Amino acid sequence: MRFLVFSTLLAMTCSQAANADHLSSVAGQYLCRHSVEPVSGNPEDKHYWEYQLSADPDGQFQMQGYYFNFALGQVGIQGGGQYDYAPDIEPGAVRFRGQIVRANGLQEPYNMTVRQLNQSQLYVQVRNVAHLINISCER
Repeated sequence: MRFLVFSTLLAMTCSQAANADHLSSVAGQYLCRHSVEPVSGNPEDKHYWEYQLSADPDGQFQMQGYYFNFALGQVGIQGGGQYDYAPDIEPGAVRFRGQIVRANGLQEPYNMTVRQLNQSQLYVQVRNVAHLINISCER
C-alpha cells in the first residue's frame, strides 16, 4: 500500500514538473495589443484591447489593461484563466481561456489563440467575412 501511495505521489510530482517545464518557453510578462477592425471601414465597429499579460509556468495567466471602442470609450479590464499549447489548432499554437471583467462590471469570456513566433513574440492575424483581427504580444 505504501508503495502505491508513493508511486502515485511521485507520478503526480513528475507530471506537474513536466507540465510546468513544457510551458517555460511561453511563461513570462507580455504587452498585448489586440485589434478587431471592420472590413466595412466603419470606425464604430472597431475594438481595441491593450493589456499586460502574465503567463505563469503552471499554465495560469492574469491580465490587466483597457478596452476601447468609439461607443464606450476606454474601459479598464482585468482577468485571468488557463493557457496551454493547442496542437489541435496547429503546432506551436498557444490557447488562452478565461474571463475578463470590465471596470463597468461587464464580464465576458476571454479566448485567444496565437502562434509562438519566437521566445519573445506571440502573434496571429485572422480575416473573416466581417473583421480583420490582429493580436500581438511582446516581452
